[in-house]
Amino acid sequence: MVALRLTDEDIETAFRLFDADESGVITAQELRFALKSLGYQTVTDADVKECMKGVDGGVKGKMDLEQFSALIQGKMIEAGSDKEIQYMFNIFDFDRNGRVGLNDLARASKIATGEEASLDYIRDILKWADHDGDDQLNYKEFTNAVTKHVAAVDPRSRRAKE
Repeated sequence: MVALRLTDEDIETAFRLFDADESGVITAQELRFALKSLGYQTVTDADVKECMKGVDGGVKGKMDLEQFSALIQGKMIEAGSDKEIQYMFNIFDFDRNGRVGLNDLARASKIATGEEASLDYIRDILKWADHDGDDQLNYKEFTNAVTKHVAAVDPRSRRAKE
């Protein structure tokens, strides 16, 4: 399992990003996508159930920011080797063209959450991480996003400022 070292601010931003309905809590499906997006390679139903079971005092089946932060801080380990990041890239690169595009991210989101994410939302994430403007992430952009900047910027906030 690979995870990243995140600051408290990063964790809060990640929580807001994955709280898709902006309810102040994340569901098990949102948690699954959050963990996968934060670098955990394998997230099973049992893993998610255990995480949800481990939170105290919250709404059953939901997790608030404080609980999410405690969970992530408890699970954080230093980012892995280039080999592990390459493995993650290969998982997202469904069409095996050496780039992660809109369709790849949409498919990964669907697999991770069981629901289709808004294409506008996925475009915002892609725009945030795509530095060369080709609407796809090459390996370097992907690596940069997952090792240094994951959850550092909420694309919804950025769009509001533009």
